[in-house]
Amino acid sequence: MNPYDFIPLGRPSPRQAPPGHHLLTARGGTIHARLTTLGPFLVAQQTGMQNTIVPVGQGKVIPGSSLKGMLRSMAEMVGGGCISLSGSLYSRGIYDYSPAEEPHGFAPCDDMGRLCITCRMFGALIRRAAWKGLVEPGEGQWLGSGAPRKKSFDVIVGQPKPSHHAFYVKNRKVRGRKAYYHHPDKIMVSVSAQQATYGARQTIQVRALEPGQAYDFSVRHEGLDPRAYALLLYALFLEEGLSHKLGWGKPMGFGSVKIEPLAIVEIDLLARYRRGGDRATVRHEGAAAVAHVDEKTKDLRGDTGEVMEAVRRIFRCPGPEAKWAYPSYSWFKENPRAALEEFNARERTVR
Repeated sequence: MNPYDFIPLGRPSPRQAPPGHHLLTARGGTIHARLTTLGPFLVAQQTGMQNTIVPVGQGKVIPGSSLKGMLRSMAEMVGGGCISLSGSLYSRGIYDYSPAEEPHGFAPCDDMGRLCITCRMFGALIRRAAWKGLVEPGEGQWLGSGAPRKKSFDVIVGQPKPSHHAFYVKNRKVRGRKAYYHHPDKIMVSVSAQQATYGARQTIQVRALEPGQAYDFSVRHEGLDPRAYALLLYALFLEEGLSHKLGWGKPMGFGSVKIEPLAIVEIDLLARYRRGGDRATVRHEGAAAVAHVDEKTKDLRGDTGEVMEAVRRIFRCPGPEAKWAYPSYSWFKENPRAALEEFNARERTVR
């Protein structure tokens, strides 16, 4: 079965001006969370050795930028944000994917006065203007002593191939945003036959962390309206049975992680300047933090539209019981117009 599928685009979010950092906003706060790896995990850097990839900081840290990218990607899927980073669809802001019609309302934001919900939340860079955003994830700190245990994997790597239109387009429409299934116990590794087919240049060795690593991190936010705050909480904690993908090697089965709330601090920023301002801060811990997340995200968790149902299907962990593999070169050559569903129907296996 192909390791990826698509989340439908759904409805685009309304575009409006961000609140501005020069204004005192009503609310802010900090969300404290714990991330636990469920399979091999690698936020990568390349070494001086050819075809060798190792963890950043020996695996003791997760950069805040990596966490921010994961959260933004999920928020774009769920919240209908613009297609901000797809070089396959847009080139310098101009739609450039001829096999499919341009999806209405999803072009990259190009006006600081009209930003989609995720650009307002996470930031935007438009020509020479920059908007910092309202959400700031910090660095994830490993909770162990010494260094995390690692294991070597030989894997086949390649590039996305949106030029195979049958997988990426359906009825002249873009299928959606790509997302990867969870299969942390069935890693797609290189074998001799694959190396003979693909060549040694596409085979690399990676040193990934073993499952069960735990990291604590915090996310600061300020000025989010109720809808954006709910979207942030959902993008962080998802719902029961779902997990995130983070880091390198998502197609191979790497990067499955679970995030849970430790404490949530809410601050009424305006109340600080009123009498009794010492009551401006409310802290939810443990079960109270979980209940707070459930209450704020209940509308999203109760949404049964095509976007949320696809999120639940693809981000379920573990994923479907299947034999995970990309189509071979010979399969593509023999089936140049076969759709993604045809390959999956042929390759899926049942235990």
